Amino acid sequence: MTDILDLFPQYAEELKLLRKTAREFAQRNFSPELARELDKKEEFPWDLYRKAGELGLLAPSIPTEYNGGGFSTYLADIVVTEELVRVEPTLGTAIMSGPFSSHLLYFFGTEEQKKKYLPPVYKGETTFFGAYTEPEHGTDITQLNTVAERKGDKFIIRGMKTFITNAPTAKYGVLLAQTEPEKRHRGQTLFIIHTDWPGVTIRKLTGKMGQRSIPVGEIYLDNVEVPIDYVVGGEKGINQGFYWTLAYFNVSRIGPAAMAVGLMLSAFDKALEYAKKRVQW
Repeated sequence: MTDILDLFPQYAEELKLLRKTAREFAQRNFSPELARELDKKEEFPWDLYRKAGELGLLAPSIPTEYNGGGFSTYLADIVVTEELVRVEPTLGTAIMSGPFSSHLLYFFGTEEQKKKYLPPVYKGETTFFGAYTEPEHGTDITQLNTVAERKGDKFIIRGMKTFITNAPTAKYGVLLAQTEPEKRHRGQTLFIIHTDWPGVTIRKLTGKMGQRSIPVGEIYLDNVEVPIDYVVGGEKGINQGFYWTLAYFNVSRIGPAAMAVGLMLSAFDKALEYAKKRVQW
């Protein structure tokens, strides 16, 4: 079986210790019993999420000034994801989904936005959401019904987002809206949205087939006033939302792939363990 570190020997030395840290953390704190309990209750593993944050495991490749791990490659995130999911898939996927879309803010946010919003996420104090999906468009974000109308130095946002990971648990996140609907995808902008703002309503969705420890919800926006300071990237971010979202997706899609590898490794470990103990006639 090929080890990902064998493919990138230039990073192997720094990532071996990170892998060991992630594996030992999971082996020490994860259990199938806890996973079943939280999955049944549809609860997020807050205690484990905070502990992972203390160890710098929630964002290994983010600089330490934002409370990330400070590693020089995104491979660090992949290594941690694989190890946590390999030890216990339910808990591993939930924990590594907690900072979902926060990398987008790191890539494109202003320095002030990054310093304010990223450290609490990577300390494990809050989760983060990326609100893109809509009921009538699914993940096709080339045309959105959520509209942000500019009025002076603020925007008025109206619309709805659905199946938003972490919406029920996050204090804030990023949301994609049409600022110039006639331009379709060329007229979209990303905004930082707080879930406790006037006009913002969150509804938790329950009863999923699986991954019930990963919270999912709907976001309703009823004439929400958003100052221009909350545009991701500031003034220069207006009408850049579609392009920045796709750029983030190109990186973030590696995360679910790492989770899938972790799941496969977990299944392999269990099968191997059983094969060694199996008694045949």
